[in-house]
Amino acid sequence: MSIPPSPIDAALLAQREVLSGQLPARPMLQLQYHSDCNHLVARWRGPTAGAELEEGYWAMLVAAQQVDCRFWLIDARLRGDRVGNNQEWFLNTYMPTVSARFLLPVHFSYLIPPSYLYEVEAEAITPPLPELLARGYRVQAFVEEQAARAWLVSQQ
Repeated sequence: MSIPPSPIDAALLAQREVLSGQLPARPMLQLQYHSDCNHLVARWRGPTAGAELEEGYWAMLVAAQQVDCRFWLIDARLRGDRVGNNQEWFLNTYMPTVSARFLLPVHFSYLIPPSYLYEVEAEAITPPLPELLARGYRVQAFVEEQAARAWLVSQQ
C-alpha cells in the first residue's frame, strides 16, 4: 500500500512550471504572478472548504516560493465561508509554515465581500500589528481591488 502525497507535495508536483506569468490552473483557484509589481494574485473560483481549501493555500505557497514573492492578493469574494472549519489549521499550521519559508514578513491583501468586512472588523480576528510582524506576516482586508493592490505596493 502506498502512502498518498501530502498536500504540499501534491501542490509542488502540480506547480512546477511558471509560464508567461500564468501559473497552472487549479479547478478552484487561479494563480497569477505579476512581475511588474511583484504580486502573486490568487482568485478563488467558487465556494471552497476542507481539503480543497487547504490544497489551494498550499498551491499559493508553492507558487510564491517559485517567484520569491511576499506580496499576495487573495480574492476570496467567491470562496464562500471565510476560513470556517479550517481556521485552526490556517492559523496554527499554514501561517507558521508560510512565515518560515520567507526571511521577511509576507503581506496578505484579501479581497472579501462587503458583508465579510464588517464581520472581520467587528470580530477583530487578526492580532495587533506587532504580533503579526513577529509571526512573520501582515494581513489586511479590502472590498475593492484597487485599494488592495495599493496597500501591497505601499508595503514594498
